[in-house]
Amino acid sequence: SLMALLTNPVFLAIAGIAGAGMAFKWFYDYNVEVEHAMRLTREFTGVAGDELVRLRAEIQATASTYGKEYQEVLEGVDLLMSHFGLTSEQAMRTLNDGFMIGADINGNYSQLLKQYAPVFKDAGVSAEQLVALIQQTRSGIFSQQGLEAIKQASARIREMSAGTRSSLQGIGIDVNDLQRKLATHEIEMIDAVQMVSDKLKETGNNTQEYGNVMADVFGRQGKFASQEMIESLGDIETNIDALIESARSPVKFNTLLDSAMQQIELACIAAMVDTASFHSTKGNAWDLDWIQRMVEE
Repeated sequence: SLMALLTNPVFLAIAGIAGAGMAFKWFYDYNVEVEHAMRLTREFTGVAGDELVRLRAEIQATASTYGKEYQEVLEGVDLLMSHFGLTSEQAMRTLNDGFMIGADINGNYSQLLKQYAPVFKDAGVSAEQLVALIQQTRSGIFSQQGLEAIKQASARIREMSAGTRSSLQGIGIDVNDLQRKLATHEIEMIDAVQMVSDKLKETGNNTQEYGNVMADVFGRQGKFASQEMIESLGDIETNIDALIESARSPVKFNTLLDSAMQQIELACIAAMVDTASFHSTKGNAWDLDWIQRMVEE
């Protein structure tokens, strides 16, 4: 019977050996996985020491929470660090904010970050603003085409050709004042694009002035994008905190889940070392010299 089997010392001994073998295999596989991830993370981001250990745990937690590959999340963090000058902690937080508010609902969050980070950084758009914009490409009027329209308008306003200058003046924009504010960072390029969009709403869409702006400021996108989409640019939310607030319940759940996954990752690492080489200081700082040495060997 089952009870007889469970009380049989020979069976229990065999089961214990099998269990120990499985535990050892898990321990070995996890150790190899951690070592590989640590090396990869250091190569991409250049971080080391405790920061490297924490970053790996955070990346793995995010990957586990949102069903992503470790390297995909790592590349996103590295991209934000390299293009926007963020620390690893800031980059991780910004990337997570995007996941939490649904920027990856179409599964192309990472792709859009790679595609638009360089040009939007040059246009004065912050990492947080870019993530907010990507989140709003999920559905509705503002799609990926909206990102292309912002990209095109930013380039045209920065270059400020005679045609662009004339078209902007035609809808009542003081170009000299606009350029001055951009130069002194009183406003950023995304603000300028939204200003143009708002001015278009005040201009009849059947007028020559409207058509000039569509052609000279939005270029190719002005020809193919709908007037409704171009005019919607002035209404898009570029404050990521506002988007987080509007999605408070899902964000709170995802934040707790991600935090739990991070703790699991740290607990797994803790299980790999003894108390003498792994300890906490004030409950949140870890001495993990052992694993740093392992990565450097």
